[in-house]
Amino acid sequence: MQMELKHISKSFPGVKVLQDLSLRIEPGKVHAICGENGAGKSTLLNIMSGNLQPDEGSILLDQEELQFRSPKDAFERGISIVYQHLSLVDSLSIAENIFGIHPPVSRRGFLKKRKMILEARELLCRLRLFQAYSYPERVHRSETLLLQVVPLSRSTKFARAPRRSGSCQTRLNAPHESRL
Repeated sequence: MQMELKHISKSFPGVKVLQDLSLRIEPGKVHAICGENGAGKSTLLNIMSGNLQPDEGSILLDQEELQFRSPKDAFERGISIVYQHLSLVDSLSIAENIFGIHPPVSRRGFLKKRKMILEARELLCRLRLFQAYSYPERVHRSETLLLQVVPLSRSTKFARAPRRSGSCQTRLNAPHESRL
């Protein structure tokens, strides 16, 4: 998925934060947004993720012009921010932390826990992290890798990644496996 921002401008009372900014984000490449405090980095990310609306300019996703009215709009199109201050809930499982406020639910609103566990496991498989975390029950703050992996997993949950063939199984076998 390619994202392009064209002639983006954003002002707040008394200050023009972004002025005529254009940027193309290519799939499969690492992009860095650097600058001094107050340069507009956070404003740009908030516009890209639907938290803010630009005063001027357009956002294109795969050459289709879009207007994200909310973070939910952006999230449904595969755009989200992974903040540097990681936010995990110690008392929740890895799967619950990955799904956050968007868990799979039935039409009646009941949590589909088994589906959530299977999808979390599949995601960890695609990210090649399942072997290290096949049966953990809860997130522990001392697990530095998890502190980085879960927010990334959360942001890539809906990404279209190719399935890996091989050792990852996505069905539950033993009772303790349901606690992922």
